[in-house]
Amino acid sequence: MKILLRHLFVSLLQAFLFCLGACLVLLIVQDLFNSLDEFTRNQDRMNLIFSYYGALIPGALLMVLPPALLFATLYTLLNLNRTSQLVAMQACGVGIGTIFLPFVVLGLAATLFLYFLTLGPGATARARQNAIMSELRSKPGTEQVYTAQVYRDPSRHRTWFLQRLYIEKNLAEGVELCDQNEAGQDTRNLFARRGFWDTATTTWTLEDVLVETFDGTGNMSGQQFFDHYDVADAGPAAAPKQMVRTLLAPDELNLGDLRNVVDNSELDAVHLSPYQAQIDYLFVYPWVAMVLVLFSLPQGLQYGRRHVGAGVFNAIFLLIGFYVVWNFFLAMGRGGRLPPLLALLIPMLGFGAAALWRIARMGGFNLLDIIFEPSDPPSHTPKKP
Repeated sequence: MKILLRHLFVSLLQAFLFCLGACLVLLIVQDLFNSLDEFTRNQDRMNLIFSYYGALIPGALLMVLPPALLFATLYTLLNLNRTSQLVAMQACGVGIGTIFLPFVVLGLAATLFLYFLTLGPGATARARQNAIMSELRSKPGTEQVYTAQVYRDPSRHRTWFLQRLYIEKNLAEGVELCDQNEAGQDTRNLFARRGFWDTATTTWTLEDVLVETFDGTGNMSGQQFFDHYDVADAGPAAAPKQMVRTLLAPDELNLGDLRNVVDNSELDAVHLSPYQAQIDYLFVYPWVAMVLVLFSLPQGLQYGRRHVGAGVFNAIFLLIGFYVVWNFFLAMGRGGRLPPLLALLIPMLGFGAAALWRIARMGGFNLLDIIFEPSDPPSHTPKKP
């Protein structure tokens, strides 16, 4: 039995690595053609080009790993069917559960790896790609410069308006700062020509500053001019790198940043739905690998030598259908039409239940097969008329 399982696992792993590599190459080649003009104009900045594709790989793995696992599972089973190895295994009393075990184990391993990607480098892969591409397109010396930046600090009821923000220099030009009370009334406005961020003290030092103060009724109570003015209560949340995170879409943020937005934002439930949906997406999406494996198992056993093409085409249609339904419900969750977690669980549990139902219909699958208890060979005794 160990030799048989090793044979199944090695065959599946070889097919999976081949499919994964082929899908990655296709994705990289497609991106290369789309970005070829940018790369040819910036041949002297090859380090950024290599960094760009280094950032692309984690996000690409999230996209191609589940389909690669589906096609690898289907190819392995169809190949075993074509060479009559499955027939020989079942004739020797090997249960379907035993045959399926290596596929299920690899599916669970792929799910764990997807969790590592979604909660780690894959979550911010798109943001890193966009940042590197923006740096590649910019002129040397103007990298990491953001214009017309608006940042809201809900913990201090403070809004920042920055005409130009230099991330590498920790410098801002055209700074406007508006403090409000809990009722939403202005308490202080600052207008500065520029400001410097001190990482050690988490303080903004503003130059050429006009400070306007307001009374409890919202009327201006005074104006003062300062050559230098320290905003000592800015806190780490007002760091330049933190401010530019507000420009990122929910799918470009990691789990910590998403939770920070949901817990501290003053947005209403509808506007928070994309962020909450992305949090739920990070925990639900990795199971797509297991669902596709379960769907491909009966698919590979159902089609024999004469129906290999039909099995492949059905797998393609299944993959397209799954992602269409998945993205539809994901959009419903991000738009606030459905609770985000429910929107993600409906397609995942629905397709998973359908896959298990198809496996159960095949017969001969029971819990004893999982612990290597072979089922009895099917009886060929003819029924009495």
